[in-house]
Amino acid sequence: VEAIERAVEADKDCGAILHLVASVRGAMSGLTTDLIEAHLAHHVRDVEDAEARRQGSEDLVAVLRSYLK
Repeated sequence: VEAIERAVEADKDCGAILHLVASVRGAMSGLTTDLIEAHLAHHVRDVEDAEARRQGSEDLVAVLRSYLK
């Protein structure tokens, strides 16, 4: 993100800035996917307690609702 700020402040070419934005977006998507997978593993799939699994599922749904707006 700092690279985008520096590029804008340096009045770089719009195409170059858009390329940076796309790269950051891709990296954030990958990180989001990894975090969702980890959450599912630790708070849903591998949890024996039904109430804890329910809470883990509800937490993920709440985050996804906000993320997908």
